[in-house]
Amino acid sequence: MAIVCEDVIIRKLKNGKIKKGYYMHDTLKDNLEYELKRVEKNWDSVILYDGEEGAAKTTVACANAYYLSYKAGLKFDINNIVFTQSEFMKLVDIAKPKTNIVWDEFVLSGLNLEALSMLQITLIKKMTIIRKKRLIIHLIIPYMFMLTKYFAIARTRCLIHVYSNDNLTRGDFLYYNKPSKRRLYITGKKFWEYGNTKSDFNGDFTNTFGLFFNIDEYEKRKDEATQKITHDYRQVKAGESIYKAIMWLKANTDYTNLQIGHIFGWQTHKGVEYYIKRYSKEVQSYENTSENGVLRMDGAVNINNKGNKKNIVGATNKKGAYFDNDNEEFEDDFEADRFKKELHKQNVFDIT
Repeated sequence: MAIVCEDVIIRKLKNGKIKKGYYMHDTLKDNLEYELKRVEKNWDSVILYDGEEGAAKTTVACANAYYLSYKAGLKFDINNIVFTQSEFMKLVDIAKPKTNIVWDEFVLSGLNLEALSMLQITLIKKMTIIRKKRLIIHLIIPYMFMLTKYFAIARTRCLIHVYSNDNLTRGDFLYYNKPSKRRLYITGKKFWEYGNTKSDFNGDFTNTFGLFFNIDEYEKRKDEATQKITHDYRQVKAGESIYKAIMWLKANTDYTNLQIGHIFGWQTHKGVEYYIKRYSKEVQSYENTSENGVLRMDGAVNINNKGNKKNIVGATNKKGAYFDNDNEEFEDDFEADRFKKELHKQNVFDIT
């Protein structure tokens, strides 16, 4: 174990002794310094950290990021840690060359598989700027196998798998370089198994959590980000469901936008037009094409050539109003009641 950052990390212990720097595994230190040399020559450097909740992934990532920042002559603190996609994009745009960015709990920003896939695509698109600015990205995730094959294998440099030997004591890690990481992903993906591929080396690390930033501030920011992500996710999913229900109605009825708006309790057609404009591209990015070439939305509407409808998921009408029966654009109460029953039958107004 090597002692690093002795001239900048100086703290007084409870017993009154002065401790300088912190310990780092020698081989890990050498590999991190090699990553710094790579970014200086305009190569990508995305380092993965995975392990179960509470295994101290953030501790290792921040210790590594601090050391690399120190070697580059830059500052590393709480402002180098991001939790959401918007925070990441903003920091990438304003970051100085060779800045280390830790994206804590990367998967929180993609709370379902589709969103997580889109998140990886967004990050890949940002790689040009990341490479140009010679940034080093540290991504923290629960399991590497949650990532797409291309992103996990091709667009990340190495994996540091954090674990506990006895399921009690924190401080152990396995290091996989790019070829080893590839073999691990291919052989372990099916059962999320890490034992099928030998790591390049293993080691331990010391507890440096809170050494580089205030723990209370970190926990507060993380909690706020988690709540915001969860809230935004629910809003987006509800909006997508409303959009899918609207598109089902437009495809299977002759109702105008105004009539469809009344189904959802809106007084005008503007609500319908808003949801179509707001969610059409987002939902269609998740679309697949069925075997007969007919467009299919996952979890939404699947209409085959015979006109049969299935797998319909729509939106909750919070006002509880499906039709304005006093509006002359609807033929009669019987039609409204019949169509409302049909919507319920098709589960259009159920969100699970």
